[in-house]
Amino acid sequence: MTSLVGVDGCRAGWIAVCERDGRLSVELWPDLDSLFSQRWTMACVDIPIGLKHGDGRRACDQEARDLLGKQRSSVFYAPPRQLLAATDYEDVRGEGMSLQTFYLLPKIREMDERIEPQDQKWLKEAHPELSFRSRSERVLHSKKSPSGRTQRTDLLKDVESPFDIRRWESGFLRREVAVDDLLDAAILLEVAREWFLGEGQAVGGEERDSRGLKMEICF
Repeated sequence: MTSLVGVDGCRAGWIAVCERDGRLSVELWPDLDSLFSQRWTMACVDIPIGLKHGDGRRACDQEARDLLGKQRSSVFYAPPRQLLAATDYEDVRGEGMSLQTFYLLPKIREMDERIEPQDQKWLKEAHPELSFRSRSERVLHSKKSPSGRTQRTDLLKDVESPFDIRRWESGFLRREVAVDDLLDAAILLEVAREWFLGEGQAVGGEERDSRGLKMEICF
């Protein structure tokens, strides 16, 4: 059975757009148990995998920002491993960590606690905005705006995604899963499909962290 999934973080946990032998489903996961307990042919997740220790940025973060140009702010720098356990922003704000990154620390910790280097054969870090923009010939509006959501919905159609936002958006409370979370997970399903087919793209990949995890961003 071929099983592909794109996973994006959301307020209620993780939203997953899954395709198992051609059958599409959209699932809300409270944690990553479903990712690691099931057998996936290929999975792409929007969360850092592989963390630097000490000073310096991950090369893949910088390369992804360079590709996005004026929209580079949608790629945040992954935190260094020594700050991963932080629970109070005041303890890390002087270390250059953004508030956005701080709020993501629980999800980054969850992934880091579960993943092993051998999992990277089927599990990839991917970035939704880079994935959308690399497939568009025009500038995309903010994904939070109606026009930006329409652009991304059209792009999913252009790449022949089986995901139709009109079918799935009413199935989730907006305070738990935003529309752009669904669209992001849907494009990551297509990135997973391309990697399964041997056509995937990525930045980075030359660096490994202290645990042996490859640091790359797929799109």
